[in-house]
Amino acid sequence: MISVRTIAAKRGVASPALLTSKQICWSVALALPLVVGPVWCLAWQSQASWLGTLAGFVLVAVLAAAAVTDLNRHKIYNWATYSALLWALAINLVATLLASGDGTAAAFGRADIVGPQLLGGVGIGQCLGGAAVCFVITLFGYRLSGSGAGDVKLATAIGALLGMHQGLFAVAYSYIVAAVAIILWTIYNNGPLALLKAAGRTIGNGLGPLWPFPPTTTDSALLMRPIPLGPYFAIGTLLVVLELVPS
Repeated sequence: MISVRTIAAKRGVASPALLTSKQICWSVALALPLVVGPVWCLAWQSQASWLGTLAGFVLVAVLAAAAVTDLNRHKIYNWATYSALLWALAINLVATLLASGDGTAAAFGRADIVGPQLLGGVGIGQCLGGAAVCFVITLFGYRLSGSGAGDVKLATAIGALLGMHQGLFAVAYSYIVAAVAIILWTIYNNGPLALLKAAGRTIGNGLGPLWPFPPTTTDSALLMRPIPLGPYFAIGTLLVVLELVPS
């Protein structure tokens, strides 16, 4: 007797268990800020920190999820990044609508603090602008290095939550942290001379066809080695949010 699972496998259809697992991930990602977010905000009530807001919880949740899945499976899933982006849009839309009804805030142009303090909104304009800026920057890096598209989606969600200024610095510091970690790891495994040779040949090759020392296959493999950027995005973003670095 042929089972439903066998038929689904033959037709290239995902099994019911896999579909259920994906649906669970989406449901949890979308509902978590609504269920755990208020508890998070209450726990941080005595701390004057943006991380203690609903937007701060969404940021921490997406960074943690991306870091774990990228380390374990070398993938940042859509259920993590898209749900965070949707929550960023919802939070900032509500916060902006509430602020527009506040005559005092509107009169003084308080675009930096909108809506109730627990929301942590940066304003719908900053939200959209931050998402666009971070998307363009990481898309360029994606085209250049061939990194995963999940990194682009994660950066877009970060920009939507933090706004243009902090989002830009978060992405910049994330790449800096990743670059330092890659350099140190490469030096530890291959030695500083191998790294210098690979970098010198690659940079020199970009100067023109007359360069006598083209990069070897080993050089390309050394410099273009894929790495999970999820943890570095978490580190770089938190450095900016916690104001541990100039921004």
